Amino acid sequence: MKWLIDGHNLIPKLGISLRSEEDEAALLEQLVEYARLTGRNLEVFFDRGANGFAHEKKIGTIKVHFVSARTKADEALIDRVLKAKRPHEITVVSSDRHVQFQVKNLGARIVGAEKFAAEMRAVFMNPPKRKSKTISTPRTELESSLSDREIAYWIEIFNSERPEKYSE
Repeated sequence: MKWLIDGHNLIPKLGISLRSEEDEAALLEQLVEYARLTGRNLEVFFDRGANGFAHEKKIGTIKVHFVSARTKADEALIDRVLKAKRPHEITVVSSDRHVQFQVKNLGARIVGAEKFAAEMRAVFMNPPKRKSKTISTPRTELESSLSDREIAYWIEIFNSERPEKYSE
């Protein structure tokens, strides 16, 4: 499942000021952590790319789209859903009614920015438990079948002096 996010729509819902020069960076920092914790596949759309040109970049696992000055992020987001092979596997995060109407008609799911922001806060307050990556191997038949005599033999070998061949 892919999640497409209207970045400037979500920023104020997380308590970040749109007037801040660091608003996009602050949002992306939170989204990178959210994606890490949830494993979700996120793409974020912002208006006004650097110098008015469209460009994309990857931050962590997130794909970030900066739209040119001639287009709006809303249009780029709708176009992304329109071109998707399986729009029903896309969830769009936006509270913009026009965006919601368009992507819903294309088959995508919708989550309002307020609801998504609340989910992000909930994940940060109570991160999901990750499965441990340590592999526990069961004892082998050999390990469990050593007799006391065999164990004593190996202990004696390990505790003995080095043979002259290895002495200095």
